[in-house]
Amino acid sequence: MSLNIRKSIRPSQLVLIGDQLLLAFGLLSALFVSYRLIEFNKFPLHSIAYRISIHVAIGVCAWTFFGIYKKVIRYFNSKDYLNLIMILSVVHVLSFATGFLFPFEHRLIPSGGNIADSIRVFLISYFITAIYIIGSRFVISYLYFYYRRSKSAENQKRLLIYGAGELGVFLKKSILGQYEEEYHVVGFLDDSAKKIGRSIGGYRVYDASSRVTETLRKHQITDVIIANKSIAPVRKSKFIEEAIQCQVRVKEIPSMQMLYSGNFKIDKLANIDINDLMNRDPIELYDEHVANSLKGKTILVTGAAGSIGSEIVRKLSEHHADSIVCVDFSESALYDLEQELKRKHPDQHYQFILTDVRNETLLENVFRDYRPHFIYHAAAYKHVPLMEDFPWEAVQTNVFGTWSMVRKAVRYKAEKFVFVSSDKAVNPTSVMGATKRLGELIVQSFSSTQSSTSFVVTRFGNVLGSNGSVVPLFKKQIE
Repeated sequence: MSLNIRKSIRPSQLVLIGDQLLLAFGLLSALFVSYRLIEFNKFPLHSIAYRISIHVAIGVCAWTFFGIYKKVIRYFNSKDYLNLIMILSVVHVLSFATGFLFPFEHRLIPSGGNIADSIRVFLISYFITAIYIIGSRFVISYLYFYYRRSKSAENQKRLLIYGAGELGVFLKKSILGQYEEEYHVVGFLDDSAKKIGRSIGGYRVYDASSRVTETLRKHQITDVIIANKSIAPVRKSKFIEEAIQCQVRVKEIPSMQMLYSGNFKIDKLANIDINDLMNRDPIELYDEHVANSLKGKTILVTGAAGSIGSEIVRKLSEHHADSIVCVDFSESALYDLEQELKRKHPDQHYQFILTDVRNETLLENVFRDYRPHFIYHAAAYKHVPLMEDFPWEAVQTNVFGTWSMVRKAVRYKAEKFVFVSSDKAVNPTSVMGATKRLGELIVQSFSSTQSSTSFVVTRFGNVLGSNGSVVPLFKKQIE
């Protein structure tokens, strides 16, 4: 039976009942103040039940007419509170006015008093009731948010916002408005000495230029969002390194327009670009002489779908070569490269060939059919630890594959052969480094014994984002 009663009573009805009890208690409190504290008069016991009943009845009618009890308390805003104050004013004015419709003894006027005493009672009741009802809503809202926050505290991400300027403050408001359950905003980070140590909207600004690691660990920070578009690359790189040490995820606002447009989504924030790990701005290269030398040429790129090979192909596509032959043995990666290049460079002529540099027969067909002028040999196994477990695979690809490519370049009189090597080939201490060094020696031996083809060896360091690079590991740590 009790279960059915609970189901039949809605939260809005409980609010209505609670508000009317506070309305009645407010009038009782006003009578006590007026009849016992301000003056000492005989308490109007014969009128209390009578006037409170009328007072509450008017309150029920006003609450029902304006529908204030249907408002969800935890979402009450300033406009709702102003409406509530207005409704309380109406209730007290009507309650006072109805006293003139009844005998004098029910007008809440003490013996020897006048109408001003009755007005005083209802004025006191008005202010006390406003405190009771508005205060109850503040308490209920606080308890609700405290309960919800404590319930989700274990799963909440502790967030610092890097940038205490206009962009950072706006980001804080957006997160508190939409993602309060998911994120707990601890405060701001900033480099400005004028802001450090101060409070913005109740949130402290911490020093971003010193003791960052201490701040991140002390407050158990899990996430940082960079909301500072003027931060220098060197400063950003240093901060990211410190964040990685504390296993903190770092994201960045890609544009101010995204935040101010009203379509802010925290999952659309940009991940930190791996270029941000460098202590300098990216260097953009364009050599007019190289561009002219590639025009009208057929260029063969092996390992074309790999990280280095694909970037070589992208750069070659900007220089209007006659034809670019892309060779790789990874089906999916080659297909993705094909779709990308055809979309970005629809007028460039490409050939995409799925084969392995260890396949002598197919390589022979490629050279015979396309007779490339320039060859960029980027196909290789690059993962150092993995090649320690599979040394023969590294030898077959990095050594015999290079041997095969060099011989065919000479046989078909290619103008230039560029061998993409690695810095691991310098005093090699691994299988991968040793096989790349053998590849270099093969290229150098052919370079010294014939002159029809120009041979070049270039060593790459830890290429950002390349296969075998440790940088993607750092990126995962950031994310």
